[in-house]
Amino acid sequence: MLQFPFWIAVPRETLSPQGSKGYGTGAPWTFSTAEKMAKFLAAHHNVQCETKLVDRYSAPAVISKLATDGFSAVCHDADEDGSGATDISLAEISAALHR
Repeated sequence: MLQFPFWIAVPRETLSPQGSKGYGTGAPWTFSTAEKMAKFLAAHHNVQCETKLVDRYSAPAVISKLATDGFSAVCHDADEDGSGATDISLAEISAALHR
């Protein structure tokens, strides 16, 4: 399960889910540690990502931006090859803010 704070990586060239073909489910990636994110991004060096540490205070704005961009979920803690990720809906993340 996703816990705060977490790291998010969104490919820069991905303006919508349709533009992210070839990268798992097309959802932005989230990671529980900076180390996991660094390993994943090193393995996907051909993709330039915008990365950010998301805490409880910044989460509402990040979730809103993702929803506006057409995303409904994130892929959490993917392995270097993109496998092993858990899909987490933006609604689940929003609900976690109120716990």
